[in-house]
Amino acid sequence: MMFRRRPTHSARYKAHIASPEWAVIRKAALERACYRCAFCGLSREALRRKGRHLEVHHNTYVNLGREPPEDLT
Repeated sequence: MMFRRRPTHSARYKAHIASPEWAVIRKAALERACYRCAFCGLSREALRRKGRHLEVHHNTYVNLGREPPEDLT
């Protein structure tokens, strides 16, 4: 069985994710979600107890760097 390699992120994406601007956007997305996973509903604390962490994902990369709230999960 062949496994597909996960696509690597561009240098532009990596720079954006490391930026102070992303930190503000990410925090706002987490606050909107009440610090809960949109998929499983677990809180940040519950995920930590399971050895996981809460992430913010892009639904699309079209607006990378100027993401409206609906572009993030």
